[in-house]
Amino acid sequence: MTEAELLTFRIDTPLGELRIAVGPWGVVAVAFPESDWSGDLRRWAAARSALQSAAPLPEMAVAAEEAFHRYFSGEVWALESVPVDLPVSPATARVLEVVRRIPPGATRSYSAIAQELGYGRLGPRWVGTANARNPAPIVVPCHRVVGKDGALTGYGGGLERKRWLLNWERSHLRPESNG
Repeated sequence: MTEAELLTFRIDTPLGELRIAVGPWGVVAVAFPESDWSGDLRRWAAARSALQSAAPLPEMAVAAEEAFHRYFSGEVWALESVPVDLPVSPATARVLEVVRRIPPGATRSYSAIAQELGYGRLGPRWVGTANARNPAPIVVPCHRVVGKDGALTGYGGGLERKRWLLNWERSHLRPESNG
């Protein structure tokens, strides 16, 4: 499998244009306009070179694009069912799996995630490093990870986008989920 076997598309959002790459197993990468995603795409292509397609690629891309449009239309739960196929190490994937379970509008601290994973004293730093390696922000909602004191820290898209995403999600939660 090569980078050519990925489908990429762009969508306009309130945060600017997003570029999204989708492979047969799910979203591979999401990039803000100023982001360089070429390394993520190369790593994905190298890791998947011997594998056969799992799902028709155009269908996967259409489903992902529709989910992004629904998310930015206020259905903040829309991205939760979008499959991902991230070009990351198993250790990073373990952290990002926990991050993916943080519900829209909620936050978890780096230290809480590290504790859940059984990491030691340096665990929060590793969680931060894993988040920094997240190739699919928003789908893997690293914007929901905050400092121990609740402070917004470290987001590849910038802290203003992180703040905007959290406020967007909180303002569009279903009433039964505010509880």
